[in-house]
Amino acid sequence: MGQQRRVLITGATGFIGRPLCQLLKGHYKVLALARPASKRLESFRVATGIQPVCGELRDIRAIVAGLGRIDAVIHLGWGGMSKEAQACAAIQAQDYTDSLALVEAASAAGCEIFVGGGSQAEYGPVKGVITEETPCHPVSEYGKAKLRFTRDGAEFSARGVMRWRMARIFSVYGPHDHPWTLLPALLHALDRRQALSLTDCSQLWNFLFVDDVARALIALLGPEGEDGIYNIGSETTAPLKDFVLQACALFPDSPPLRFGQLVHGPNGPNSLQPCVRKLRRNTAWAEQIGFAEGLRRTWASLKYQ
Repeated sequence: MGQQRRVLITGATGFIGRPLCQLLKGHYKVLALARPASKRLESFRVATGIQPVCGELRDIRAIVAGLGRIDAVIHLGWGGMSKEAQACAAIQAQDYTDSLALVEAASAAGCEIFVGGGSQAEYGPVKGVITEETPCHPVSEYGKAKLRFTRDGAEFSARGVMRWRMARIFSVYGPHDHPWTLLPALLHALDRRQALSLTDCSQLWNFLFVDDVARALIALLGPEGEDGIYNIGSETTAPLKDFVLQACALFPDSPPLRFGQLVHGPNGPNSLQPCVRKLRRNTAWAEQIGFAEGLRRTWASLKYQ
């Protein structure tokens, strides 16, 4: 029996990182990197098949050098994720620098394949279907830094033998999501019987359950298929209002929502229509959790937080 492959996960205790580590264990030796102050790191200390690694991304070269052989990396760690940090050029520049240092260190450690956690923000505002060939015009400092990392990481990897895949992740939801995002905020308001004012929610939107995102990232670790950029999103796109009304159906005694009381920004509604054909063509991935089921799981987790 061959030696178990070793995969380093950065951002391991984050929203996507936690289910990713749980799905990987048993199939890989999981090296789970998280900040020393992370309260969630303790849960990995007793998990079979997961080795917790404490450290900051700014020290990534020394961390990787101390881990020995690394066969693969899934890079989800990115410090500047709050709304304020995403607008800060200095914070985003540091995340870019640390991430590129990880690419270089991973290559030196024998890494065969690197999967980066990219973002829809790399595209910027787009009208219509978004494919991997859609031109990128990011407007946020976060989107600009992610795009720079996508391009420079690919260029570095092309000089050696490490394969490079960048997962551009669209709108994710599920347990332990950030409380300020739409679905957690909406569910909490509905539970409290609070009247909500919204835009007309006419924009097309796309939600993918977090476990399905994790499975897509794992699929990209496979040796088959193309390298390069992969959109990760749901195969179902619909008006945002349809998703909001499904959430309302969980709370039939809540006040009616006030659609149309808020106005869209000066550029109008922003739609998300990712095309995931490349992911389906190159891997065996398929979406498993429909929105209704994912919504129930999300609300069940929020009630006990």
